[in-house]
Amino acid sequence: MKNPTLVPAEPDSAADAAAGALFCAASEIPAQFRAQRKTARDISHDETLTELCDALAESPALAARIAGRFRCAIVDEFQDTDSVQWEIFRRIFLANGKPIFCVGDPKQAIYEFRGGDVATYRAARAEIRAKSGGNALALGENWRSEPETLDAFNELFRFDRKIAGTLDAGTPKTPREIEFCVPADGFLEYAPVAFPQKKREARARNGIAENSAVPAAVLKIAPAFSSKANAKYAIARALVSDIETLVRKRGVPASEIAILVSKNEEAGTLRKMLGEREIPVATTATGSVLQSQIAPALADLLRAMLEPHSARKFRR
Repeated sequence: MKNPTLVPAEPDSAADAAAGALFCAASEIPAQFRAQRKTARDISHDETLTELCDALAESPALAARIAGRFRCAIVDEFQDTDSVQWEIFRRIFLANGKPIFCVGDPKQAIYEFRGGDVATYRAARAEIRAKSGGNALALGENWRSEPETLDAFNELFRFDRKIAGTLDAGTPKTPREIEFCVPADGFLEYAPVAFPQKKREARARNGIAENSAVPAAVLKIAPAFSSKANAKYAIARALVSDIETLVRKRGVPASEIAILVSKNEEAGTLRKMLGEREIPVATTATGSVLQSQIAPALADLLRAMLEPHSARKFRR
């Protein structure tokens, strides 16, 4: 479910007044909040989906009536569909014998944080094929990627077309040994694709030679540094040198280059270095999130939750 119901856990100790107050609030406030919003005829985007899904489950006639308004359904980016959204499409179209075309690539599923999951994609695909006799078709050409990139991936999966998951190296604060995380519902299939011949011919007419693409990643072996500061400065200098090569020698517009940094001081260092080489640069989001307008309000809310018995904290 996209918005699963959270069930508060009872406090471990009945003597813990703060935990008890939070438990009571967590148990009672959601229902009261929903009742007030219903009275005010207020509904969120997610609730439009869950309420429609519930209505379709209670009334197949409603699903059939909606299905009668459409000849078919086409769902693009289907790999990002969550279980509630698929249930709506399933009850309206699949259950009423209407054609449904789902266009997606499970390897591009990136919206798990908001409910989209590969398991829904795989289950929907299997159900469509089982109930409607549908077929799964793969595109044989890729018009977006460079031919060298396609050749590399095709070669990588030439002997084994099964993709087992993602590399997980943890986070900078909690690093871990790199693990290959295999999804619980099995493997994904890699379908080799070709670079379109028409696009290849167009590139040749425009004077774009093969193997002229900028590499996706460049690994450089750096010498040992005496300090972290020296290492960071050397990395910044090497990065600026590479950018200058792209701009001066390869004709890449500076506006097409983006640099992601973790600290404002890093952005300042790079901005100064690029300016010294007369390469235009602009920086964004230089302020701290703690200086935003919402930060004090969020801090007050957290303080009130930590001390629910304090009337002063709630009044703030």
